[in-house]
Amino acid sequence: MGIRALLREPLVHFSVLGGLLFAVNLWLGDDLQEGSVVVVDQAWVAGVQAGLGRGLGRAPTTEELAEALSAAVDDELLFREGLALGLDRGDPIVRRRLIQKTRFLHEDRADLEGVSDEKLAAYLADHSERYLGAARLSLTHAFAATDRHDDPEAKAAGLLAELRAGGALEGLGDPFPHGQRIGLRTPADLEALFGQGFAAGLVGVGVGETVSLRSSYGWHVVRVEEREAASLPPLALIRARVERDRAEELRERAAKAGLERLREGAQLVLEVEDEGLRAALQEVL
Repeated sequence: MGIRALLREPLVHFSVLGGLLFAVNLWLGDDLQEGSVVVVDQAWVAGVQAGLGRGLGRAPTTEELAEALSAAVDDELLFREGLALGLDRGDPIVRRRLIQKTRFLHEDRADLEGVSDEKLAAYLADHSERYLGAARLSLTHAFAATDRHDDPEAKAAGLLAELRAGGALEGLGDPFPHGQRIGLRTPADLEALFGQGFAAGLVGVGVGETVSLRSSYGWHVVRVEEREAASLPPLALIRARVERDRAEELRERAAKAGLERLREGAQLVLEVEDEGLRAALQEVL
């Protein structure tokens, strides 16, 4: 999880926010709404570092601290814009709410009107890997049950030798709860039927090839009958999901563009003693 996503977690967020508010009060006093100069000084670094450390349960790395400070600068810019827009009601408790409301205002600038199948189809094509259905395969197997044989692995080896000598797989082995022929299933489906690791044993096994595999029930001589590659569902089947994902991406893009405009109009002053932290901040700010 990225540090910005982590900062949205409630426990981490409140820990960081406590230190941040303390530092901001020391840093800006009563002049929060005046000017566009944002000074990242040692008091602010200490406040964010302490809060982040409490949230993480350990001392943050330089990169994590820099990322948290970068997020705090973004929050400060959003907070100031919120104040300028009159979104506050004079209560310091609403700081977080002001930041959220201002972010929502930026997100609302996203062009979500007039969504069409053509736009959604283009989005689906650009993000096809996100929507691909899992590959599937079908198989036939001969089963050697643990509760029927002292050495089910040896029994399966004998079944495999019999098959390779020209015997038929159909009807071979012990009865299995789910039958001898298993239709097209995803790897997750196979894991649910046979137990963990079963599907992994079939990776690279070609159609018509036979292998011996262990399951939660015993051992199996398995022949892969058919493979179906991962495929992209028709837009009509996943339209709601694609529309939701596209809208979320557009809102995030609009919020990012708004923050970039705020940063361009602000003067950031780094009064940080640690050269490594200064360099890391310059990378992310």
